[in-house]
Amino acid sequence: MRNTAIIVFVMAVIIGFAVTYTTKYKPAREQLPNPEIPSVPETPVATSTATSTSPATSTTSGPVGEETLIVATSPARDSLVKSPLKIEGRARGNWYFEASFPARLFDANGTQLAVVAVQAKGDWMTTEFVDFSGTLVFANPTTETGTLVLEKDNPSGLPEFDKSISIPVRFK
Repeated sequence: MRNTAIIVFVMAVIIGFAVTYTTKYKPAREQLPNPEIPSVPETPVATSTATSTSPATSTTSGPVGEETLIVATSPARDSLVKSPLKIEGRARGNWYFEASFPARLFDANGTQLAVVAVQAKGDWMTTEFVDFSGTLVFANPTTETGTLVLEKDNPSGLPEFDKSISIPVRFK
């Protein structure tokens, strides 16, 4: 009989703690941010539409001014290109995911001619610049001009983390 009384008492104490804990601390837990949703602030990317032979760059505005995220050195804006097209430049490490990011080539009609995963040439797990290169192989386009788009790799798929630069090109 005495063992039964002890077991009942222990059970009552455990239930009391459980009820107190769930009612007292539940609101605080609901206010915590979801750890699966990144808390990175959204920053728009401006892409230049100037036509020159200077490198294409993407910038983002932050509290301390402008910071360059990616610089494409080849091909230059409005340059004559043919297949295979060598893509080179440097990007901040956070532009990559698993040491790569997609590059897409479109004709003037918006038809995608090719896509390739451009590869980092060094340790991409940094906020510093990391050189990249890739080669696009594509069929002869039906238009005289097109656009090379270098996209920030966005494994989350969330549109607020999409960034890209567009480089106008001419086909040989």
